[in-house]
Amino acid sequence: ISAQHSNGSFGYNASDSIESLDFTEEAIIALASADYQKNSKVSAALSWLSSKQQSNGCISDGFRTALGAIAFNSFGETQKSQNALNTKTRPALIRS
Repeated sequence: ISAQHSNGSFGYNASDSIESLDFTEEAIIALASADYQKNSKVSAALSWLSSKQQSNGCISDGFRTALGAIAFNSFGETQKSQNALNTKTRPALIRS
C-alpha cells in the first residue's frame, strides 16, 4: 500500500512516481490473495484500473487484459472482469 499513488495506481515502490498497469494489477491481485479487505485504497486502485479499460474491455494488450480480469474478479468486480474477457477481446488474448 505504501507504493500506491494518490490516484490509486501503483509504482514499483514508494519512491516510484510512474503509474504502472502491471504493478497496479499485480498489487490488486496480491492484496486479494493476502485477504486484504476492500476499502478506499483498493477501490481507488480498481477505479484507476477501470479508467484504463477500453470500451471493448481491453486493457492495453492481451497480457494486461488477462491480468486486469483477474484483478477485477479478485475483489468481486465481475462485470468489469467479464468485459475484459468478452468475445471481442478473446482473439486479442490468443494473439498476445
